Amino acid sequence: VQRTTREAESDDDWRDQLVIDGEPDAPEIRLTGHWSLRARVPRYRAIAPRLASARRLRVDATGLAAWDSSAVTFLAALLADSRERGVEVDQTALPDGLR
Repeated sequence: VQRTTREAESDDDWRDQLVIDGEPDAPEIRLTGHWSLRARVPRYRAIAPRLASARRLRVDATGLAAWDSSAVTFLAALLADSRERGVEVDQTALPDGLR
């Protein structure tokens, strides 16, 4: 069975754009670098399992150099999933365009 490009992406493909730190129940997600539809950026579903134990999380995008709708889409998915699971999300480190 041949895997599609999306399925074949490894977790390390997005290390330059996303860092997950902290405790499993209170991780910090840092978006960094350039987020563009033309570049390989993380998809929320690829990191969602790493957030399964989170009860609260912090999202920090102060390290973003540039972004387009790919970052907006990622954050919208993260926020929707968090809301559905009752996870508190600290968005104070997001620029106005991403809140």
